[in-house]
Amino acid sequence: MRELHTIRWGIMRQMFPKFVEDVELGRYLRELLTGGHYGAVRVEPHQGPDGRPSTHVFDVFLLARG
Repeated sequence: MRELHTIRWGIMRQMFPKFVEDVELGRYLRELLTGGHYGAVRVEPHQGPDGRPSTHVFDVFLLARG
C-alpha cells in the first residue's frame, strides 16, 4: 500500500482535501507512467466493507509495458 505525499500541503489539505488528493494522485500516476515500466494505469475507488466506493482510497491496477 502506498500513501500519497500530502504532508507538504499543511492547511490546504484541511480546507480542500479533494483538490489535494486529486493533485497528488495525478502526480503519482504521472510518476508511474513516465518511469517506462507501465503501459497503462487504471484507478478505481476502493470498495469498503459495506460495498460502497471510497472517496479517498483507490485501487491502482498496472499493465506492464509490452
